[in-house]
Amino acid sequence: MCTSGRMRAALAGIVALGVTAIAAAQDSKTLGELKRWHDKLAESKTAISVADGQQARAELKKWGLSPDKLEAEPRGQLLRLEIFAALAVGDANGAVTVLPALERDFPKTQETLRAKWMTAVAAGDAQLAQQTLEQLKEGGTAKDKAIATRLARLRLVGTPAPDDEVAAEGGRKCPLRKRGGVVLALDFWNTREPPMERQVAALRGLAEAYAPDPKVEFLGINAGTPEQADAAKKLAAEKGYKWPQHYETLAGAPLTEQAFHVESSPWDVLIDGDGNVRAVGAASEPEFQYALRAAVAEVKGDYPPVAPKTTEGVAAARAAGETPAVEAEKKGEKKEKEEQAKPEPEPPHDPEAAKLLDQARLYLKTGKKTDAKKLLQELIEKYPNTWEAREAKRLGLV
Repeated sequence: MCTSGRMRAALAGIVALGVTAIAAAQDSKTLGELKRWHDKLAESKTAISVADGQQARAELKKWGLSPDKLEAEPRGQLLRLEIFAALAVGDANGAVTVLPALERDFPKTQETLRAKWMTAVAAGDAQLAQQTLEQLKEGGTAKDKAIATRLARLRLVGTPAPDDEVAAEGGRKCPLRKRGGVVLALDFWNTREPPMERQVAALRGLAEAYAPDPKVEFLGINAGTPEQADAAKKLAAEKGYKWPQHYETLAGAPLTEQAFHVESSPWDVLIDGDGNVRAVGAASEPEFQYALRAAVAEVKGDYPPVAPKTTEGVAAARAAGETPAVEAEKKGEKKEKEEQAKPEPEPPHDPEAAKLLDQARLYLKTGKKTDAKKLLQELIEKYPNTWEAREAKRLGLV
């Protein structure tokens, strides 16, 4: 080879080495960013903010990393980051989709079990959550009392809420099962075990965060004797409970003890837009907050819905004809030749009536009862035979 040829070959080799070095540096930088985001989200002891979840998802998309092409440590970081970013933004379905790969590659590690528990609670999968608790018990990493409490909570998940209406202070009525696409967070409390400040702060924070959202309602249920009602109302005012409260003074506490089997405090129940129990836990727990975000995101159509499951793995039924989202989902589908007869057919939805109903609900949440009443009267007059008019009457103001 002539001198010039050898020089060209040498230069080409130098360029190739340079390109390789640059690529390696870029890969190293990306993996460093992956670890930073993983540690920030996957190791967080509190609920990850929606903003951080959204930004993490944007970074994941930009990196374009494939788990199959990564070594074990970064592969685990990638999978866990995908799960926790999905939970943070309310995409329970996204977290459920990634979880099997994490379990396959990193079975029964503490990091996997934590991600599995968070995903199971957010998705309302009581069967998966129960399996996780059993694995934690086998590993001796969770206290028996904590496991027993969580197992008791799981018995309600995936079941339909009682078909009752609860009357809150001021005459407002709150249906438990016929939710009509509005998520409900129930907080059970009493004066015998006053709620801890951490729980109170979490409830206040959630109620304030969702105050502008007509798709979310909060209701407190206090169980006690008629003589304890005044003390309970005073305590609620002192704690800053600005959401509606129901004071259950009937013997046997039908809601607290019989319907929702409340065993200890805190005991918060999340009912999804279809009227099924999605989660039972404490408002201060990150997994409960992720379940709330997911339930709200799903009724708005932001992410694919996931049906809650019982500890036996039975999926909860979605409420046909109850929500606009379900109506839209069924639109265009071929109707069944034979339908089971319904004693009371569901009235049709109207998009304009739905806007009025949402605004009225928002007024109620912000204490504008007069404005809400006026709007509900307008709704009933303009759209008398709609599903929304029926719901307006159920609120008990007109």
